[in-house]
Amino acid sequence: MSFRGNLKASSLPESRDFRRQPFTGEQSPLKLRRNRVIVSVLAALVVITGYSVYSINQNIRNSYAVWWVADMVIEHLRANDNQWPDSWKDLRDDYRTSVDRSGQAWQFEELRSRVSVDFNIDSHALNAAVQQATEAEFRVIWLSDGSTVHWQSHEPNSMVFNYFKGVTSIEPVHTGFGGTSPGK
Repeated sequence: MSFRGNLKASSLPESRDFRRQPFTGEQSPLKLRRNRVIVSVLAALVVITGYSVYSINQNIRNSYAVWWVADMVIEHLRANDNQWPDSWKDLRDDYRTSVDRSGQAWQFEELRSRVSVDFNIDSHALNAAVQQATEAEFRVIWLSDGSTVHWQSHEPNSMVFNYFKGVTSIEPVHTGFGGTSPGK
């Protein structure tokens, strides 16, 4: 039994046209809203990811910079009978010592821009205060941007405190991209 030719066009149910319709450029409001939400979420993720990467990079660089400057101040104290440096100019030789020790270098000007040092310190008075204290209760070296990041055991004021206390177990070990090894 063959169905060929036995069916009449009038006996077929009305069928839908499933051919592709040409794109008119118009989308339903629901699709437009969905697309806007997707684009907004993706844009937010890109911005958040970019900011996170930037922030992590800055925190790492700040941690190394403040460690370097603390090492430079301590080197200055060792080389100058515990006299506190009067300015960044006084730290220039100590910067060179740090560079020679590490074989790598930060730009001196970048250290100056990232880290602040109180150059109005009487090191003898600071030493006397340290001998009476159990931890650093002063702020003589800090990050210029106000952040407080540092590598473990290398908070700059604690490093100065330990120097005056005579704690020498934390030695500077500079490695890496112009920084120091966080593992020491």
